[in-house]
Formats: sequence, C-alpha cells, structure tokens
Amino acid sequence: SNLFVIDKNMNTYSIVIRRNETSVFTYNYDDKREYTAHIDVNSEVMDKCLQELRTKKRNIYSVGEVKNKFELSMSNLYVHEDFMFFIFDLKNKSYIDYDIEFVKCFQRDIKKSKNAIQQETTIDPIYTKDFETKIKGKSANRLVLGFNKFTIPDNKIFEIELYEKGGGRHMKLAVENKYIIRAEPLFEK
Repeated sequence: SNLFVIDKNMNTYSIVIRRNETSVFTYNYDDKREYTAHIDVNSEVMDKCLQELRTKKRNIYSVGEVKNKFELSMSNLYVHEDFMFFIFDLKNKSYIDYDIEFVKCFQRDIKKSKNAIQQETTIDPIYTKDFETKIKGKSANRLVLGFNKFTIPDNKIFEIELYEKGGGRHMKLAVENKYIIRAEPLFEK
C-alpha cells in the first residue's frame, strides 16, 4: 500500500507500507513539532507481544464492574516500547447472549461540577485482539486493546464503555492514572 502526504507548501511525500513490517516515519513541521506515525501495527512484533500476553496471569483485581449478570474487569496492563496493552475480562453470567455493538475509550474529568461542561477526549485503540462481538450466555472472553502509550492527568480518568446491541446492559469502567503509571513491562529485561 502507498500513503501520500501533502504538506502546506504542496510538497508530496510517498510512504510505502509492506505487510508484516513495522515502520515508523517522523515528519517535522516548521514550528519544530514532531509527529510520528506507527505504520502496520498488525506485524510480527504485535504477534510476538500477543503470544507473551497469553502467558500472563491476571494481576489486577480491583478494577471492575458487575451489572445485570455481566462483568467487565481489567485483568492486566502492560507496556512495550511505544505501546500499551489493556487486557479486559468479560464474563456473561446470564443465559442471554451479550452482543457488543461497539467499544468506546476516552479520558474524561473525574469530577463534574453542577454547571461545568464535561471534558472528554476519545482515545482510539490501534490494535484489538481476541475481540468477539458475541459473549454467549454463561461464558467468558478476554479483550486485548493496544494503544500508543499514554498517561493522563490525576484529575482525569481513562474510561472504557461497552454497549450492548439492542439491550440495556451498557458497561462503563473507569481506570485511574495510578494504574496506568504502574503498567509493567511486557518482556522482562
């Protein structure tokens, strides 16, 4: 695949994207700000990370929500180079299948005062794995979301929302910055 970039002076740049290769391209604007794009995150590096993630046991037990016989909990959080991996366990304790319409991730203010406008910034995952859109009744699944590494201010939270298609079991899970800061390295050095 080819990616074409045109700058403000109408200069054209071509970037070639090859399957199973991870490439990082940096482009500097006149104001010295640096922008980095990670290309092809579905590479051998990501596959290696996922193989390692599958061997990890749950190490976070205090972040979760149970509502209407459905459980959403964060089980692990790892960092590798420029990537962070959030691992969520989904458990359907009812006999009714849970069909996921979509997953939304963002950072928002912790406290909302009465007349204040809620500040919300979407954080899109760059990689999803083991993502089944249907959690059958009386079953469980694991959801792995990969992000470009980030932290959040202490007065904000990282929130993940899971919406049920045609249903009312919408799940919302808040992760404080203290958990993000404690992310462990995926590979031991």
